[in-house]
Amino acid sequence: MVSFSSKKLDGRLTVAETLRNAREARHFTLDAAARALGVAKKYLEAIENSNYNLLPGELYTKNFIRNYANFVKLNSQEVINGYLKERKDCETKKCQLPPQVCNLK
Repeated sequence: MVSFSSKKLDGRLTVAETLRNAREARHFTLDAAARALGVAKKYLEAIENSNYNLLPGELYTKNFIRNYANFVKLNSQEVINGYLKERKDCETKKCQLPPQVCNLK
């Protein structure tokens, strides 16, 4: 299976890529992160793959992203702002992200 990396045209990483890269840089497996955060692995996988529509709702999505960002030592407010920008871009059809990102609830 071929793995593709998606990036915005302006060269910035997506929220999903940022979180995944930070986790991997700290040598945490997805299982370890899920256990530490008390979040189902499937939800962290959904976040890391920009499959936000697989998460239980907007409040949970923001909380999962915030907690995940804190766990990997990122500025959680900046990560949340990035998520909200991606969401806004999808809603205004300026989205340059994978199609699943724009299938937000």
